Amino acid sequence: MLKNAIYNLFYFYEILIIVRIFMTWIPSINWEAQPTKTIRIMTDVWLDLFRRFIPPIGGLDFSPIIAIIVALIALAAGGFGGYLYRKNVMEKKIGRTEEFAKNLLDEATRKAEDKKKEAILSAKEEIISLKSDLDKEVR
Repeated sequence: MLKNAIYNLFYFYEILIIVRIFMTWIPSINWEAQPTKTIRIMTDVWLDLFRRFIPPIGGLDFSPIIAIIVALIALAAGGFGGYLYRKNVMEKKIGRTEEFAKNLLDEATRKAEDKKKEAILSAKEEIISLKSDLDKEVR
Protein backbone atom coordinates (compact mmCIF):
# COMPACT_ATOMS: atom_id res chain seq x y z
CA MET A 1 0.00 0.00 0.00
CA LEU A 2 2.72 2.47 0.99
CA LYS A 3 4.83 1.26 -1.93
CA ASN A 4 1.98 2.03 -4.34
CA ALA A 5 1.42 5.46 -2.81
CA ILE A 6 5.10 6.37 -3.20
CA TYR A 7 5.15 5.04 -6.75
CA ASN A 8 2.03 7.05 -7.62
CA LEU A 9 3.53 10.18 -6.08
CA PHE A 10 6.70 9.82 -8.18
CA TYR A 11 4.60 9.11 -11.28
CA PHE A 12 2.41 12.17 -10.67
CA TYR A 13 5.48 14.35 -10.19
CA GLU A 14 7.02 13.05 -13.42
CA ILE A 15 3.79 13.88 -15.26
CA LEU A 16 3.89 17.40 -13.79
CA ILE A 17 7.47 17.84 -15.02
CA ILE A 18 6.49 16.63 -18.51
CA VAL A 19 3.51 19.03 -18.53
CA ARG A 20 5.88 21.81 -17.50
CA ILE A 21 8.19 20.93 -20.39
CA PHE A 22 5.30 21.15 -22.86
CA MET A 23 4.13 24.42 -21.32
CA THR A 24 7.56 25.99 -21.97
CA TRP A 25 7.02 25.43 -25.68
CA ILE A 26 4.06 27.85 -25.61
CA PRO A 27 5.61 31.33 -25.83
CA SER A 28 2.46 33.26 -24.91
CA ILE A 29 1.78 31.39 -21.64
CA ASN A 30 1.23 33.49 -18.54
CA TRP A 31 3.31 31.87 -15.77
CA GLU A 32 1.57 33.90 -13.07
CA ALA A 33 -1.95 32.62 -13.88
CA GLN A 34 -3.46 29.45 -12.45
CA PRO A 35 -2.91 26.49 -12.97
CA THR A 36 0.45 27.23 -14.63
CA LYS A 37 1.71 29.04 -11.52
CA THR A 38 0.96 26.01 -9.33
CA ILE A 39 2.67 23.64 -11.75
CA ARG A 40 5.67 25.98 -12.00
CA ILE A 41 5.97 26.28 -8.21
CA MET A 42 5.62 22.52 -7.64
CA THR A 43 8.16 21.52 -10.29
CA ASP A 44 10.71 24.31 -9.83
CA VAL A 45 11.51 23.08 -6.33
CA TRP A 46 12.92 19.88 -7.80
CA LEU A 47 14.21 21.30 -11.08
CA ASP A 48 16.15 24.13 -9.43
CA LEU A 49 18.36 21.55 -7.75
CA PHE A 50 19.55 20.44 -11.18
CA ARG A 51 19.61 23.88 -12.79
CA ARG A 52 22.40 24.85 -10.39
CA PHE A 53 24.67 22.24 -11.97
CA ILE A 54 23.29 21.99 -15.51
CA PRO A 55 22.90 25.37 -17.20
CA PRO A 56 20.78 25.67 -20.36
CA ILE A 57 22.76 24.65 -23.43
CA GLY A 58 21.88 26.55 -26.59
CA GLY A 59 18.68 27.78 -24.97
CA LEU A 60 17.58 24.24 -24.09
CA ASP A 61 17.05 23.30 -20.45
CA PHE A 62 18.07 19.68 -19.86
CA SER A 63 17.40 19.77 -16.12
CA PRO A 64 13.89 18.21 -16.45
CA ILE A 65 15.34 15.19 -18.24
CA ILE A 66 18.03 14.75 -15.58
CA ALA A 67 15.44 15.29 -12.83
CA ILE A 68 13.18 12.57 -14.25
CA ILE A 69 16.12 10.17 -14.63
CA VAL A 70 17.21 10.81 -11.04
CA ALA A 71 13.63 10.29 -9.81
CA LEU A 72 13.43 6.98 -11.71
CA ILE A 73 16.77 5.87 -10.28
CA ALA A 74 15.60 6.79 -6.77
CA LEU A 75 12.37 4.88 -7.32
CA ALA A 76 14.27 1.84 -8.62
CA ALA A 77 16.70 2.01 -5.70
CA GLY A 78 13.80 2.18 -3.26
CA GLY A 79 12.15 -0.78 -4.95
CA PHE A 80 15.38 -2.76 -4.82
CA GLY A 81 15.82 -1.85 -1.15
CA GLY A 82 12.28 -3.04 -0.47
CA TYR A 83 13.01 -6.26 -2.33
CA LEU A 84 16.13 -6.89 -0.25
CA TYR A 85 14.21 -6.16 2.97
CA ARG A 86 11.38 -8.55 2.03
CA LYS A 87 13.91 -11.19 0.99
CA ASN A 88 15.70 -10.87 4.33
CA VAL A 89 12.41 -11.13 6.25
CA MET A 90 11.38 -14.22 4.28
CA GLU A 91 14.78 -15.86 4.81
CA LYS A 92 14.43 -15.29 8.56
CA LYS A 93 10.94 -16.82 8.52
CA ILE A 94 12.20 -19.80 6.54
CA GLY A 95 15.12 -20.19 8.96
CA ARG A 96 12.76 -20.16 11.94
CA THR A 97 10.48 -22.67 10.21
CA GLU A 98 13.42 -24.96 9.43
CA GLU A 99 14.61 -24.71 13.03
CA PHE A 100 11.11 -25.53 14.31
CA ALA A 101 10.87 -28.52 11.93
CA LYS A 102 14.32 -29.73 13.03
CA ASN A 103 13.31 -29.48 16.70
CA LEU A 104 10.10 -31.42 16.00
CA LEU A 105 12.07 -34.09 14.17
CA ASP A 106 14.64 -34.34 16.97
CA GLU A 107 11.88 -34.64 19.57
CA ALA A 108 10.06 -37.30 17.52
CA THR A 109 13.34 -39.21 17.06
CA ARG A 110 14.06 -39.03 20.81
CA LYS A 111 10.55 -40.28 21.66
CA ALA A 112 10.88 -43.10 19.11
CA GLU A 113 14.23 -44.11 20.64
CA ASP A 114 12.67 -44.08 24.12
CA LYS A 115 9.79 -46.27 22.94
CA LYS A 116 12.24 -48.60 21.23
CA LYS A 117 14.26 -48.92 24.46
CA GLU A 118 11.10 -49.56 26.44
CA ALA A 119 10.04 -52.22 23.94
CA ILE A 120 13.46 -53.88 24.13
CA LEU A 121 13.42 -53.83 27.94
CA SER A 122 9.90 -55.24 27.96
CA ALA A 123 10.95 -57.99 25.55
CA LYS A 124 14.01 -58.79 27.68
CA GLU A 125 11.84 -58.99 30.80
CA GLU A 126 9.41 -61.26 28.96
CA ILE A 127 12.27 -63.50 27.80
CA ILE A 128 13.70 -63.67 31.34
CA SER A 129 10.23 -64.49 32.67
CA LEU A 130 9.69 -67.19 30.06
CA LYS A 131 13.17 -68.62 30.72
CA SER A 132 12.53 -68.77 34.46
CA ASP A 133 9.16 -70.45 33.81
CA LEU A 134 10.85 -72.95 31.52
CA ASP A 135 13.57 -73.61 34.12
CA LYS A 136 10.85 -74.30 36.70
CA GLU A 137 9.11 -76.75 34.42
CA VAL A 138 12.33 -78.56 33.58
CA ARG A 139 13.13 -79.12 37.28
